Amino acid sequence: MKKLLSLFALAAIFSFAACSDDDDDKRVPTPDTVKQFVQLNYSGAKIRHSEYENNGLLEVEILHDSRIKDLYFNSSNEWVYTTWDVSLAELPEVVKSAVATAYPDYRIDDIDYEQWPTVEYYEIEIDKGNFEKYVYVTPAGELFEQRP
Repeated sequence: MKKLLSLFALAAIFSFAACSDDDDDKRVPTPDTVKQFVQLNYSGAKIRHSEYENNGLLEVEILHDSRIKDLYFNSSNEWVYTTWDVSLAELPEVVKSAVATAYPDYRIDDIDYEQWPTVEYYEIEIDKGNFEKYVYVTPAGELFEQRP
């Protein structure tokens, strides 16, 4: 019986070890210039972690206004864009209306808000059966089929 309990204990230890977060391996220190950008543009934000994406951009995850946001920086530590999840309940009526008018048979599945240096918009995934696509809508309700 003791051997059986020991085996179970070992299995439990190995199963917890196997569940480790591989993302921790990609984490890097946040550059000072990036920290300064966050302080200036996202007052009160807390940097959670930074890591390089496969596309070479530095992703910096912050907690700002009780929301997780991902900021992306190029190799010169210049801000490229910011994105965060948005719930359907948060989506402005003018945006919902634009999507419903253009795609009456589709259902909104997922929403992200994106801030770029020259434009801000909602990236909205819509579904119809097994078909899904993305549409892009400005906060004023202007709809694009491709990223602006």
